[in-house]
Amino acid sequence: MKILVADDDAATSLMLREMLRKWNHDVCAATDGHEAWALFCTPEPPQLAIIDWQMPGIEGPELCRRLKRGTRLPVPYLILLTARKDHEDIARGLDAGADDFMIKPFHAAELRARINAGSRILALQQSILAANEQLEERVLQRTREAERLMKFRESLLQHLSHDLKTPLTPLLSMLSLLRETEPDAERRQMLDLALGGARTIHELAGGVLDLCHVEAALPALSPTGEKLRTMLTAVLAQCAAEHELAGRSLRNEIPDDLCVRPDPIQMRRALGCLVENAIHATSETGQITIRATADAGWATVTVADDGVGLEEHQLQDIFEPFYKTDESRHDLSAPGLGLAIARVIIERYGGWVRAESAGRGRGTTFRFTLPLSNIKGETIDEKSFGC
Repeated sequence: MKILVADDDAATSLMLREMLRKWNHDVCAATDGHEAWALFCTPEPPQLAIIDWQMPGIEGPELCRRLKRGTRLPVPYLILLTARKDHEDIARGLDAGADDFMIKPFHAAELRARINAGSRILALQQSILAANEQLEERVLQRTREAERLMKFRESLLQHLSHDLKTPLTPLLSMLSLLRETEPDAERRQMLDLALGGARTIHELAGGVLDLCHVEAALPALSPTGEKLRTMLTAVLAQCAAEHELAGRSLRNEIPDDLCVRPDPIQMRRALGCLVENAIHATSETGQITIRATADAGWATVTVADDGVGLEEHQLQDIFEPFYKTDESRHDLSAPGLGLAIARVIIERYGGWVRAESAGRGRGTTFRFTLPLSNIKGETIDEKSFGC
């Protein structure tokens, strides 16, 4: 093991070096703190050092402090050598970074025992460093494998969805035409079933493509703040046009002056997914209320319904792709991708989303956060979102 003797007293330094060489150690010497520091900065620095407390240039405690603050690994094992015996001095030396303390005059047996203890600690440090390197390499390999599998999954889903949609487009047209021209009522009913199944597959393939695109897209930001209430008004109008609302009440209670940073196209998609989910969960006389508050640069938005509600174990699973509650499994028009898409969009902007419910038949509230744009028209720093 390479050991440094840093002591300006020639007699003490010579005695230490002779003993260390007798014990088969590789020894180097320094007569002041600057010389010792220079030796630690070489490509092959000493692994252990016996440092005198009082040296010219840099004193022993300060040298220990500098060495322990450094970034070089492994950290050297430092034995502070001094004639000081007070407990305060010992505490000061150890606080400075010394690993051990040896008081002059010392005995050879004590010195050898302390060096052997330091050797064992250095060996443990080397083992830990080697284990950390192996662990980092394994993590890197697993990360690469996970990224490869994610890319394969995205590619597979995109190709599968595209290959499903391509033949379905003419099939839907032909089934619609056959249904319109079919005089037999029983056959028209059979064509209705076939047409409904084809539409379900077409919508499912489209939903998978949407999810893939959302996961792959960077979180675009609006160059100016966008009013959340205005975006929600457009979403509610679209939902009213596309869904049979019957007696359902859609209430937009978002403050008019609340502006958010995310891209409005992405936000309308996320809001649309959450509102459509609420529509499916409520009865024909149900009520859906969307509210928002602002605090510390973030908007907290809630989409609350008085519908079927969720059990506690479903509150996390509800955001998984293709997940459906038991009551909705028969509903082929809902492929179970909307909430997954909404979660991806919201989390891409640094927000979080969660579901809350008191249980079956007691409604559900989806709560999520979005970064605020306090003043309409302000410039946005995209670097803060990694764009």
